[in-house]
Amino acid sequence: MLRKLALAVVVVALAVVGAVVAQRRLGGGAPNAGSSHRLAEIDARVWPFPQAIDEAADYLVRVTGPDGRFEYRRFVDGHPDSTGQYNVLRHAGSIYALADYALADRRGRTGNVDGPEQAHAALGRASSYLVSRYVRPLREHPEILAVWSDQREERSRGGRPTAKLGGAGLAIVALAGNMRVNAAVAPSASASASADAGAGDLATMQGLGRFILFMQRENGSFHAKYEDPTGYVRDAESLFYPGEAILALTMLYEVDRDARWLEGAARGIAQLIESRRGSTNLPADHWLMIAIDRFVPHHAALAKAPVSSEEMVEHAIALGRLMMNDQADVLATLDDPKIAGAFDADGRTTPAATRLEGLLALEHAIASDPARAAFRTELRGVIGRGIAFLRRSQVQDGVARGGIPWMQRGAFSKQTAVDASDVADDEGSAARTEQEVRIDYVQHALSAMLRYAVMCRDRGAGCAPGVASTDAAP
Repeated sequence: MLRKLALAVVVVALAVVGAVVAQRRLGGGAPNAGSSHRLAEIDARVWPFPQAIDEAADYLVRVTGPDGRFEYRRFVDGHPDSTGQYNVLRHAGSIYALADYALADRRGRTGNVDGPEQAHAALGRASSYLVSRYVRPLREHPEILAVWSDQREERSRGGRPTAKLGGAGLAIVALAGNMRVNAAVAPSASASASADAGAGDLATMQGLGRFILFMQRENGSFHAKYEDPTGYVRDAESLFYPGEAILALTMLYEVDRDARWLEGAARGIAQLIESRRGSTNLPADHWLMIAIDRFVPHHAALAKAPVSSEEMVEHAIALGRLMMNDQADVLATLDDPKIAGAFDADGRTTPAATRLEGLLALEHAIASDPARAAFRTELRGVIGRGIAFLRRSQVQDGVARGGIPWMQRGAFSKQTAVDASDVADDEGSAARTEQEVRIDYVQHALSAMLRYAVMCRDRGAGCAPGVASTDAAP
């Protein structure tokens, strides 16, 4: 009898837990009253949203050297980084964010009035550095340009320079952004003439576009890496490189309207959708979501579409639901109000920022579809909580002011010194600390906040308090 009673208690408890998780996944998910009170106290200490954007951009500007190379990593307590590590893909991503910031609408802003001009100068230097140091042709194909990663500064095995698909993709995205800024600053001049020497040049972007098509297989998938003289690196894979490449081809098409780029992007999207059809374990592929949002307006220009625009959006929605469920799972078991809105239980900032970039692209892609209004409302709630989490994470003083640390938990607590040699170089290592502020952490957060500002400016209902319709927007 006691055994049956105990079993009944367990069943009821599991049912209650299941109901809570289900409710959170159906669009609930606010912390309880006690947590909400503590959260309000924490959120009262964050910067106003326009200032948060300015401070993040200012961090990237401050760490851009005279030669255009970024100071790759800082620590909240000011401890120096002696590793010498660098990553050209994250360099290009930082240019992408600075370009969006430099083009931001500053109506109603009271922050750094010189911020966009300083960002323009910094991204010009960084673009020149990217091209002069990392871009060169393939040995057997001089018409094809690639971004050659320095394996020594990336601490990768082998030491041989490697041309990565994602390197070419993000370089095009970065140079296209620099080109847009130059055109806006000097509209009477051609984009290539107003750019820094070698940076933002359309010919460079086209050479990189040829590399992306060179890396694409017949079925639309991509090789991830290439080495001279051995060729494609067998078995090399990357989740994010294809989405970055597809976004790059789409943005290149917007510049020169060469159908090859659009067709290559379409085949890449179609292959990813087909390869994941029926899967119940989709990846958090935010770059593809961004690429789909950018691609869909051009879908009608395809001579022969391998997949419909509706299928593209539906795939982005499926990816988005996965991300939304991640946040709901954290909220369902929340024991620390500071990480409310995070997408993992550790309160890591970059997984949150990248998912927000994808979700904001999705929100934009479905904004004009009344049939998806209810889903959009749910989506906006997830986005708002995520943006609040990022703002809570931002460093407010010291050498890392404006930066975003690896983890949120220590953002308002006393930090302890960490030897930089103890911080792992490889992505995903558990040895990283919450002290670390790296350029890609800041870039992704800045990109997400800028996109949120656009959403609030153009489609403002339901935005978080303090994010006015006139806040910054690219």
